[in-house]
Amino acid sequence: MLTKLQLQAFSDRFRISLQTYEAFEEQVKEMQKRWVGDLERLLTSVPPYEEIRDVVLEKFKLLK
Repeated sequence: MLTKLQLQAFSDRFRISLQTYEAFEEQVKEMQKRWVGDLERLLTSVPPYEEIRDVVLEKFKLLK
């Protein structure tokens, strides 16, 4: 049987582990928001693939 002191120590370690996990989870959520924002900016700052393809094909035709 565990003593009251052992139970308290276990409880304290568990609480610290839970707080650490929750802090880590919050950091991951912030990173995901940042990555999504970066990806959205990248996708809106670059012309769509079709436009790039058309320009490349047009330039290639001029080289022939």
